[in-house]
Amino acid sequence: MHGTDTLNTATRSTVDLSDEQRAYKVKEVAQLISVTERYVWHLVGTGVLPSLKIGNSRRILRSDLDAYLDSLRADEQQAREYARTHPPSGPHTPPPPSGPRVPAPSQAA
Repeated sequence: MHGTDTLNTATRSTVDLSDEQRAYKVKEVAQLISVTERYVWHLVGTGVLPSLKIGNSRRILRSDLDAYLDSLRADEQQAREYARTHPPSGPHTPPPPSGPRVPAPSQAA
């Protein structure tokens, strides 16, 4: 856990919320991961990023956001490993670098 937030309840007692239990608004998630709110709504709408409806608001638990980011990281690592073990081939393979062009030595006649 990185820290806790304290929530005041109506009875003036406090409840400590760990980072994993923190629920963020869509706007907050967009700011946290540097994407648009529209993109976060897309992730929520497609079920890629789980959310909770609390009153008239959508909230995303920190633990669900972390799981989503971990899955992105895992997908990237898997793609890099695949690219490393399966070099490209075929007509779309770029030619190997040829290095600087050096003119052929001229032959005197």
